[in-house]
Amino acid sequence: MSVPIDLPLGERIELLRRRRGMSRQVLASLVGYSSEWLRQVERNERPVDRLSVLLRIAGVLQVNDIADFLGLHVEDGRAPDSGQVVSAPVREALHHSWVGADGDAAERDGLADRVRHRLDETVVAWRESPRRYSRVLRELPALIEPVGQLARADSPAGQVLFADVHRLAAVMLLQVGDHPLALMAIDRSMFAARLSRNTDTRAGCAVTLGSVLLRGGFPEKAREICLAAAAGVEHTIAQDRLGLALWGSLHLTAAEAAAAASDHNLAMRLLDSARQAAEELPDKPSEAVDGFGRAEVDVRLIEIEVRLGRIRQALRQAARTEVTGRLSAGRLAQYRVTLTQAHVRNGDPVAAAFTLLQAEEACPEEIRFNPDARAALTEILRRDDATVRHEVWGLARRTRLL
Repeated sequence: MSVPIDLPLGERIELLRRRRGMSRQVLASLVGYSSEWLRQVERNERPVDRLSVLLRIAGVLQVNDIADFLGLHVEDGRAPDSGQVVSAPVREALHHSWVGADGDAAERDGLADRVRHRLDETVVAWRESPRRYSRVLRELPALIEPVGQLARADSPAGQVLFADVHRLAAVMLLQVGDHPLALMAIDRSMFAARLSRNTDTRAGCAVTLGSVLLRGGFPEKAREICLAAAAGVEHTIAQDRLGLALWGSLHLTAAEAAAAASDHNLAMRLLDSARQAAEELPDKPSEAVDGFGRAEVDVRLIEIEVRLGRIRQALRQAARTEVTGRLSAGRLAQYRVTLTQAHVRNGDPVAAAFTLLQAEEACPEEIRFNPDARAALTEILRRDDATVRHEVWGLARRTRLL
């Protein structure tokens, strides 16, 4: 039997014991210890410091891969199973990318058009493909490597392209939970955006920088950056749909940051500002500008309520909000993960399991790569509920948690 990955040893033992349908008392007696001892082990309150005991546990649980069970697995550079370790080519490309890299001028002819076309296709895949994580992880190195030589001092268009490629990298890295590498990518994106003097590009990068800072635990700084960037595009919103969408997105991220800083009133005011902007834009994912629209505002309100701990209010709002057909497949999957977390916190494992299966339906890779989704799945697995056990264990196997 495969074993859980990226979990403390005690949790791996508990999950495998439950998978076998074995009580704590039975497993403890088979390895020669008390059920209280095993409870402490499973809660990571007591270490198991004897290899012979670990091997007895593995034998009773019929573990196939002892190295994984003992936490000795070594990454081999493949696309990440855990969602937290980015494939080696992406990391390598980011560590060697910089604005103004050397390159043959003749080779740059036509390169920008090819990279822009490939980037546009990859962005669409990130929003809509059921294999969006695998696709973007595969495409990013080929996008990152050439843009440095395009982003030269005399090429604002190349600087914009460099910024856009690195912004996509930051968004993906943030979603898989690699915050340090996401911060590196968005920092380089912001640098190129400033060089380009393109207001819209700078605003778009500020949205992503705000999200990275927010997830990294700096909500006040995230709010400050987003509101400053919003002021910079305010003069364009009357006649420019992209400027309006960016202004709205910046207010949404600032609202989430205000909520994270426990300023509920400011969060609601900023959300209302974003809603006013969204009313002037299309509500279909295929027509949304930079992913912003009324559906995004509706969903972000629910996510903010969850962040504030207002779980029942969030779930009531979700029950009144129809999102199918209004969000891209990728965004819908993320939203379903948030609702799963809300159901878990509300003590409803049946609803949590159903919603997580909906997330998988929208994007089969979401649970495998998204750390929030994996955490929610792990929490559901802890609940001893026969109603959900079969479906949830099947989902865990499909997504390689087990």
